[in-house]
Amino acid sequence: MSHLLICGAAGFTNLGDDAILRGMLSALRDPEEPGASPPARHRYAGRDLCVVGGPELPALLSETDAVPLGYDDRDELARAIEDADLVILGGGGMLYDIGYAASLARFVGDPPDRQWLYELARLAAAARAAGKQVMCYAIGVGPLLTDAGRRTAAFIADQCAAVTVRDEHSREALRACGVPAPRVHVAADPAVLVPPGSPEGAERWLQESGVAGSPRPWVAMNIRPWYRFGRERDDADAEAMEALVRNAGAVARGVRERLGGTPVLLPFQRLYDDDREVEEAVLAEAGECGALLVSPPAAPSELSAALGRFDLSVGMRMHFLLLSLGAGVPFVALTYSEKSAEVARMAGLADHAHPVDDLQPEAVLSSCEDVLAARESIAAQLAEVRAQLQ
Repeated sequence: MSHLLICGAAGFTNLGDDAILRGMLSALRDPEEPGASPPARHRYAGRDLCVVGGPELPALLSETDAVPLGYDDRDELARAIEDADLVILGGGGMLYDIGYAASLARFVGDPPDRQWLYELARLAAAARAAGKQVMCYAIGVGPLLTDAGRRTAAFIADQCAAVTVRDEHSREALRACGVPAPRVHVAADPAVLVPPGSPEGAERWLQESGVAGSPRPWVAMNIRPWYRFGRERDDADAEAMEALVRNAGAVARGVRERLGGTPVLLPFQRLYDDDREVEEAVLAEAGECGALLVSPPAAPSELSAALGRFDLSVGMRMHFLLLSLGAGVPFVALTYSEKSAEVARMAGLADHAHPVDDLQPEAVLSSCEDVLAARESIAAQLAEVRAQLQ
């Protein structure tokens, strides 16, 4: 019996990473044939499938026959590698060293270092030592700020029979590490393959969250913590984060006062980076403007269906923007990294991308007005982009 093993970031409460896995499962699943028995419908590329991820992974895989594993059970993980014919690394942004000190000590440390760059290096090395094939699956690369980080990324690529990345920026990042350009193939982020859930489920969520019945346009918003990344938190970080909260609050307030609509803040991650914490601060800054802070649906398909009911999205996280694109919802990007700027470029909305380092609420609201005015044509444009990416 043959096996696939996916080593990714799903199950750690990041809705974007969960959507990536859902898209990968859609891509790998065998076509359903009329009259096929349930086991045949749940096989992937003709093989059994194991997935390594976080504590919420079993719930994500509950409707499949894929086997969930945790990174902390090293014995089970070793057995899964030995059983696999192909070890898949990814997808998602996993090869980076921003926010921590990269060094060889982290690679050889015991207990294992949970930074993705080093975890994937160990898994790739173990798989090759076991004689297994390895590939990077639509992975995100960068920022890689240190020589140690760049060497480790190159080492991972060297272990792979195939390397696919999710954008041109990632390919250039690997090229800067010394990986030959012809070895790296640009694919699309698997989250674009997430199928929308049921309209009934979306309507139920709108009712339960309080969005239904509120003034339109409905504007989905996502703000994430950012300025503590890349260096120790200091006074400059605190001031920058306060400015982001203040300006995002002004945007939320303007959605009601200028657009006559309802801003709906949607946290996309809980562990490690808590979107809800910063969005509560944005809500307080926005004042009495009818803004809502609600938990989005946890299942990727239901999340896609819910986003599809909004008139506009305004936010930071890459997968918040990418899932909005997939749902056909025009968006205004608040860019904090190259990956979020890349989604805006792919969507043809680069003119409506605003760096968070110098966020101007008036400029963001003007973009909101322009995008809403052209909503029908932009939605058609997004449908074409989605089809190309898929």
